Amino acid sequence: MNSWNRANLRTDVLTAALIDHGLAVQGIAGPAAAYLYLVERRIPLVIIKRVVACPQSRRQLGAVGRAPRAR
Repeated sequence: MNSWNRANLRTDVLTAALIDHGLAVQGIAGPAAAYLYLVERRIPLVIIKRVVACPQSRRQLGAVGRAPRAR
């Protein structure tokens, strides 16, 4: 599974969608607007800081919103 391990897969589809939208807001209106959008949606500050500063550090969504099963 590439360099990502299971701990890096996001299983919370709603949070992933909110972060996607927040990053779209960042692309349109800048990082301050993205920060406000994500704070208003109660995304934890540590996550907001990470994804706004470095969007490529986001966790990847597992299949159908779930982490893959161990083999």
